[in-house]
Amino acid sequence: MSASFSHSPSIPLSRRLWNAVTGRTLGRCDAKKGLLDIWWERRTARLRLAEMSDHNLQDIGLTREDALKEAEKPFWMA
Repeated sequence: MSASFSHSPSIPLSRRLWNAVTGRTLGRCDAKKGLLDIWWERRTARLRLAEMSDHNLQDIGLTREDALKEAEKPFWMA
């Protein structure tokens, strides 16, 4: 899995991780999706992040510690 990872301080880390893991951009409010859909996708993306190899994490500019910290967040937290 390859993804680009932007080190933009204006975008919170959780949204940058979402973008990197899913290849999609999630804005502040995605009016087309319901809250449950967003939570489900967030949970799925975090599970994928936790399963990524060290090589892939390095490609997106993360350490294993960063990935696990994000993956341990509850699905309702951005």
